[in-house]
Amino acid sequence: MRQTLLPIKQLMALSPILVPLLLIPIFLGSVFAISPLKTDTLKPGQQLRDWEQLISAGEAFTLRFFTPRESSTFLLGSGAGLRYICIWSQTDPVWVGNPTEPVSDSSGSLSIDTNGALKITRANASPIMVSPHLSLAGNVSATLLDSGNFVIRDAGRGGGGGPGRILWQSFDHPTNILL
Repeated sequence: MRQTLLPIKQLMALSPILVPLLLIPIFLGSVFAISPLKTDTLKPGQQLRDWEQLISAGEAFTLRFFTPRESSTFLLGSGAGLRYICIWSQTDPVWVGNPTEPVSDSSGSLSIDTNGALKITRANASPIMVSPHLSLAGNVSATLLDSGNFVIRDAGRGGGGGPGRILWQSFDHPTNILL
C-alpha cells in the first residue's frame, strides 16, 4: 500500500511542472480550432475576418484587409490604422472595395448575405456596403477568381451544375490599376 502512495506523492510534488505540460496540448488544440478561412469563396453565414484572406484557386490573387503605408495612423503607429478590403496580386494591391470608407481598426469583417449584398461589418459603426443589395433570395456566393475578379454568383440559377450566373463583379468597379 505504501509503495502506491509514494508515486502519487512524487507526482503531486511534480504537479507544478506536469500540469502546464498537460495543458499545452489542450491550449494549442483550442488555438488551432479557430483556423483562418482558406478558400476562394465566401458564402452566406461566413465571415472574412481582418486577419484572414481569400486565395484564388491558382493562388494568383488574395483578398484581404490592409493598411496603406501612407496612412497617417500607420505612420503614427496607433494600432491597426485605416483598413481597406483589397485584392492583391503577388506583390501589389489591384482593387479596393471600400476606397472612400475605411475601417478605423481591425474589427472589420467581410460577409455576403443571402440577398447578395457584400458588406464590411465593424465594431460600433454601421456596415460598409461593398456591393448593392441584389434583391435575391437564393444560393449566392462571392468568389475570388484567378483573373483577379471578385464575383458574386447566384448558384441557384446557374443551370447545369455550373458555377452560376454572375450578378456583380469587381471588374465593373475598377480602381486606378489595370490588370
